[in-house]
Amino acid sequence: MADDGKKPITIDKKINLFSERKKKTKPEWFAARPRIDKLNYDLGFKKTMRLDPRKWKKAVIEDGAYAVARSELQLFDMVMTKIEKDLDKAFPKGKKIPRNKKDETKEEAAALDKAANETTAAHKKFTKSISDKVSLALEEVELDKGDNKKAIAAGKEAIKRFDSLDTKTMFTRPSVEVGKTLTVLAKDLEKPGAETSAAFKKAQTVLQKVQKDFDANGRAVQNVAKFLINQGAKMAKDKKADPALQKIGKEISGTGPLKSALNRLATSVEDFDNDLAETTSFVEQSEGSSAEVKSVASKFIKAHGNKDKSLSDSVKAVSVLSKKFNTATKNLKS
Repeated sequence: MADDGKKPITIDKKINLFSERKKKTKPEWFAARPRIDKLNYDLGFKKTMRLDPRKWKKAVIEDGAYAVARSELQLFDMVMTKIEKDLDKAFPKGKKIPRNKKDETKEEAAALDKAANETTAAHKKFTKSISDKVSLALEEVELDKGDNKKAIAAGKEAIKRFDSLDTKTMFTRPSVEVGKTLTVLAKDLEKPGAETSAAFKKAQTVLQKVQKDFDANGRAVQNVAKFLINQGAKMAKDKKADPALQKIGKEISGTGPLKSALNRLATSVEDFDNDLAETTSFVEQSEGSSAEVKSVASKFIKAHGNKDKSLSDSVKAVSVLSKKFNTATKNLKS
């Protein structure tokens, strides 16, 4: 192989989930629930790539990896802040959270269990999203910008995935399922001598499947939207790309309706996923009354029941862009 001037560069970056929090370490109350205290909050990224050392430096790439994760870390901070505010309400002002369960009141134990469940869900969600984003960013670095053939191939594959999805009922279908599940749960709780634990467990199983299905469907749509936004900005500036690709890049990276539609679609998936995780966590705690369950169901349907209709223009924008993208890549220059 001819000498292309590239050299191996190994990046080895650790990103702590608490990096964007005021205190950069685990909260002290984690000690009250060892299962979350033992979770790994340090995400490691190690990769060796052949790159042009005149263009790429180890420190720059590692700083870039953190920059890619920063928005997710800030979201994690917001989630943890809310969890801790809710937890504080269960403890008298000035009282330290006990390290031993036997020293907890019933209300305090319930609040700690709720906080632990929500923290576990947040840890799982943000560990995955950060890993996905940083891994994708490192892959793009490895492609070394100027040669965008592989990146375009990835985009075509993502769009192919998008085109195969049923985006018309992306939010409606799981929203209806959540509503039906919670309605059945509320009715089960009203029955004389109801087996509360069994009722919640049955609902929990259904909601976990809904969440799994939405993650596969909704996240795929979100990933396409985010990919197009990121790739569009690169294509707009890439002099080696075909003019048709540069034109599409300018459409995406500009401040017009296309970028707005893509951002709105990506954000809506995030909002839905957050609410679905919160609703599932509520059911997992097995503590709500029939009235509380009905209230959660009503709130969820109100927030997401008509979301497909309100986002139809965004879905259409991605579909139109997908066709332009695929057409333009046929003329991609070597």
